[in-house]
Amino acid sequence: MRIAVVGDTMLDVDLAGDAEALGPDAPVPVLSTRSTRRRPGAAGLVATLLAGEGIDVELITALGDDARAEELKHMLAPWPRRPHGPISINFTKLGAPTPVKTLMRAGDHLLLRLHEDTAPPEFPPHSNRRMRDALTGVDAVIVSDYGGGIAADPGLRRTMSAVGVNVPIVWHPHPHGALPLTASAVVTPNEWAARQAARAEADADPSDLAQTLAANWSVRAVAVTCGERGAVLHERGRHTHVIPTTAVVGVEAAGAGDRFAASVAVALASGSGTRAAVESAVAATRLYLADGGVAGLDRPPARPLDPPVDVLDLTRAVRRHGGTVVATAGRFDSLDASHVRTLVAARALGDCLIVFIEGDASARTSTDAGRPLMSADDRRDLLMALACVDAVIVFDESDPRAALDRIRPDVFVTVDDTDVIPEEPLVGGWGGRVVTVPFRPVAQAG
Repeated sequence: MRIAVVGDTMLDVDLAGDAEALGPDAPVPVLSTRSTRRRPGAAGLVATLLAGEGIDVELITALGDDARAEELKHMLAPWPRRPHGPISINFTKLGAPTPVKTLMRAGDHLLLRLHEDTAPPEFPPHSNRRMRDALTGVDAVIVSDYGGGIAADPGLRRTMSAVGVNVPIVWHPHPHGALPLTASAVVTPNEWAARQAARAEADADPSDLAQTLAANWSVRAVAVTCGERGAVLHERGRHTHVIPTTAVVGVEAAGAGDRFAASVAVALASGSGTRAAVESAVAATRLYLADGGVAGLDRPPARPLDPPVDVLDLTRAVRRHGGTVVATAGRFDSLDASHVRTLVAARALGDCLIVFIEGDASARTSTDAGRPLMSADDRRDLLMALACVDAVIVFDESDPRAALDRIRPDVFVTVDDTDVIPEEPLVGGWGGRVVTVPFRPVAQAG
């Protein structure tokens, strides 16, 4: 697969350290730096993410005539220590210093974002023949517009409009950037950028924003990303869809929008429909954050695991920040108020709740000759609709103990009307504990 990334490239700097005191001359934290990481940002980050998946990348950008630009060119060369696809850099002169964005962190807390030279250049950059030719024969185009002017270049816009007849264009917009092309398959503003573009109030509904912008920009679809609430997709002439996600705590969200846009483009280029592409991008963005966000890019990719990697990343992220993983198990074949009370009580014992449910092969009910009343997929979706449930694992074993051993929760919850708890020796074996919560049956009306 070959993808073109068109947009503004900046240098990202992460300063990490400890802030254990306030300054003597002002009540501000004093940051003692432990580490400094420098990496490509904006369009450069998108190119890096794609290359990390083994995708050939044509980066079409503008760079300043300075040491920062030379550093970026070196960073964007393929890493020999990991299987990155090649990044071909096609650039023109920016006519201004290469922008720098610095994030200063104390532990897991962001102290300050410092933006240097990020104002648009006095004279906008102009594309050259090599940049426009690089768009030929690609499988998708991502426009990473951070307001630097490259996405407004008339020559590039004409070429991209022609290319967009046959391949998907994913446009990641900026309030100070260019208007998305009408040939765009999906435009991916975050909620703040969507409000700015629609000139809407702070409490504007993301669904309304997506519909308004799809009409204003005359594009096929708009996916408004809403942080820990997932994304809202509106395709012109179709219904609006809300794609939920689960929150990842304690992680700086830098680069999440770039990860989302890159994932949408890869899915579309692979033949997915728009809704499926956005759903996969929501999941990919959550995994990106669960793995530490931009900080996780310095680690080798995780190997495929069973159970699904998203659940393991959830537990890993919770434990990395000192949290407690809670689990419970059951059939949950006819969910009622007593089940919900139990789940709410279980979630209150920790920082995430994983529910294990029997698969269709092993679920049993007393009302239908061994056939479950609801399929495992329906039971999973019903449980995931509850705010107290963070993840659901379907197991096909005769009991949940083998599945539990793969997650090893810190706390396993059952109700207090249970005489024998078969999971207790297993959970205690890895240092976990079993906790019972009160069983409150459903009260009859009247």
